[in-house]
Amino acid sequence: MKELFQEYQQFTPTTALYPGANEHKQDELLYLTLGIWGELQEWDESGHNEKEAGDVLYYLSQLCNYYGEDLHYILCERDPTYIQINIAENLKKMIRDGKKIDGVVLQLMENVICIFKDYYSEMHFAAFIQNNMNKLTSRKERGVIQGDGNER
Repeated sequence: MKELFQEYQQFTPTTALYPGANEHKQDELLYLTLGIWGELQEWDESGHNEKEAGDVLYYLSQLCNYYGEDLHYILCERDPTYIQINIAENLKKMIRDGKKIDGVVLQLMENVICIFKDYYSEMHFAAFIQNNMNKLTSRKERGVIQGDGNER
């Protein structure tokens, strides 16, 4: 199952069509932060719809890519202090290298992970990931990856 999470984490950058995509710059971090916040709200308002959960996982995967973290480990294996310690270390290196980072993003990631772990298991996450990969692959093939609405 871990392989599916790794495949997904490698897949999400191939569908990233937004400002600064996969460049690890401030524009990308802002976009991903707003994206995960918006999708989390949609997920909550939809009564925890599984399609919306997949969209939240997309942004979480991209944020893990941004910070150099492993999606499966963060969602399914880590102890409660992992994200604070290891992402904080990456944050320190980014600041050292002149990149401006807002600590709110780290807290948001932790909140999303805690909320999702209360609702879903590793098996659920795997199903959401597979469904989201199928959806995004179809949209990419049809040239409708950008835009609004679930029925593209």
